[in-house]
Amino acid sequence: MSTTITVLVILMIVGIVLVNRSGALTIRSREQFLQEFTKYVEGKLSPIEDSEGSFKVEFNLDQFAFTFEDQMLPSFKEKLNKAYLKLQLPMTLSLQFHEKRQSSKLFDQNVGLYKTNNDANIVVKMPEKLIDFQIVTNNVEMVTKLLANPKFVNLVSEYKNRESGFLFIPIKITQGLMSMEFLKDQKYNPSLQIVHKNIHLFENHIKDLINLAKIVQAAA
Repeated sequence: MSTTITVLVILMIVGIVLVNRSGALTIRSREQFLQEFTKYVEGKLSPIEDSEGSFKVEFNLDQFAFTFEDQMLPSFKEKLNKAYLKLQLPMTLSLQFHEKRQSSKLFDQNVGLYKTNNDANIVVKMPEKLIDFQIVTNNVEMVTKLLANPKFVNLVSEYKNRESGFLFIPIKITQGLMSMEFLKDQKYNPSLQIVHKNIHLFENHIKDLINLAKIVQAAA
């Protein structure tokens, strides 16, 4: 009996060591991740000018030119690590999502504020899945088409996040530049921590951005 117990204890210890080792292998350093990601997408890794310690990976997929930026930004105590997946579209559309403030008299539960370049405000109906958001854009007509497209609404709504009680969507378009921000904590979507652990999951976010880009181009 004592021999059996001893063997079981040894097997448990070996198992714990193997689990710990396998877990350690999945946690990549920032440098390891960038090198492996560059190889994974068959891209080009280079430093970002005028941004010390920041790098970018440029690659092409499905006829789109992507840039993944891994930035180190200055802050009060230590530098912040920010990451963005970007895709340039041949247009000047700008589109941002902001949480709708309950205290605001400009909104009710069914409408959002669309702001054009001349600061004229137009109120239109919001889709149910984005009912908690308002949108700022420079092309009301085009965005109205996008909000009427269930595929666009479903994709965007998958990236709804909440932090300290506030809702946000880490996807925006600025003068045709579509970008998706990767948040550090694994509770967010997309999460930089999660793709560091499993680089293959990055492909899902690339596909989502491609699908969004195709929908936006079709609405132009």
